Amino acid sequence: MKEVEVKLLGPITQLVGKKRVSVKAETIEDIVKSEELRQYLYRDNELNPFVRIYVNGKDIRFLGLDYKIKEGDEMLVLSAVGGGGKSLK
Repeated sequence: MKEVEVKLLGPITQLVGKKRVSVKAETIEDIVKSEELRQYLYRDNELNPFVRIYVNGKDIRFLGLDYKIKEGDEMLVLSAVGGGGKSLK
């Protein structure tokens, strides 16, 4: 498995308590379901719709959770901007 550094931005940084998290993974799914991130990215066993995740600037909704992480890939997690909605937690 590869060691992937995940950059966190916005309110999710406060929830996790860090701006970066290292995760061992082969796919995007390994990362989002990792012990370090799952509780912050999932709600009711679904990816939280208020969280946006990008790999090399591309939204994972278009890459798919089975996308194989490559050496040097950059991953970014941030909360979507909006008002009046439910919080991340």
